Amino acid sequence: MSKPDDSITKEVGTSSPIDPGAILAALGVTRAETITPVLGGQDAALFRVELEVDTFALRVFRPGDEAASAREVTVMRAVGEAGIAVPKVHAAGVWQRRPALLLEWRPGRTIAEAAIAEPERAEPLGVAAGRVLARLHAVEPPDAISDRSWLDWFAIPDALGRALVAAAGPARLLHLDYHPLNLLADGDDITAVLDWANARSGDPRADLARSIAILRLGVDEALVDVGPVVSAFERGLIDGYVESAGPLVEMPVFLAWAGHGMLHDLAQRLTPEKRARILAWTAEREREAGVT
Repeated sequence: MSKPDDSITKEVGTSSPIDPGAILAALGVTRAETITPVLGGQDAALFRVELEVDTFALRVFRPGDEAASAREVTVMRAVGEAGIAVPKVHAAGVWQRRPALLLEWRPGRTIAEAAIAEPERAEPLGVAAGRVLARLHAVEPPDAISDRSWLDWFAIPDALGRALVAAAGPARLLHLDYHPLNLLADGDDITAVLDWANARSGDPRADLARSIAILRLGVDEALVDVGPVVSAFERGLIDGYVESAGPLVEMPVFLAWAGHGMLHDLAQRLTPEKRARILAWTAEREREAGVT
């Protein structure tokens, strides 16, 4: 799962400071009441911006990430037009090579917060999330990501690559970071799907497999009390997805791909023990898929 940066007021991936007030001014906002750093990921910093009459989210990318910012805008607009809850883009621009988006602040709290506060809601929220993911997979990839294949994201063994090509179906829009920290809920309703930095085109089963791998392999083992909540959410996610999209077939090969993705994502932060656990889980999925 995405984690907050050590200092959200520093440029993502560097030690250079971010000046959210100056960035807002470049976007045409000069009278912010408060600017508050909130949870950010590896690709962008995030701020809550309160004006006199409205609240926005300011998403600030790494220097030179104009293409990534433009892709997110295109994808969010396509998803929004399909009736899926995403933040509206109110302004986009660049300040000192840092692309930035001023987004609608959506109601609700992350599903992670909601499920930890009320564990009995984890599975129903998972069902709702699964239904939304199935709807998302009905969206055709916009031109901006039509050539960004899930199969080109990171290196995988040749045998696994051949098995994936053989199993893959028609390409649809994939989120590829769909987990409880990137989903907002208000009651039982999913109010926003956030963080489209990983969006690509490909087989929808890869997206679901990626979510399962994040839930099973990305959660810190030290958070023992969270384990049952995560498992309940995963059960609901799969049930809600199957209810809407139909039965899942050939999932082990996609889960093996997702396991390699976790090794890729966490490469700089893995302990030897956690690396061994992910490798063992991935190898077991490869055996189940008959990949040699």
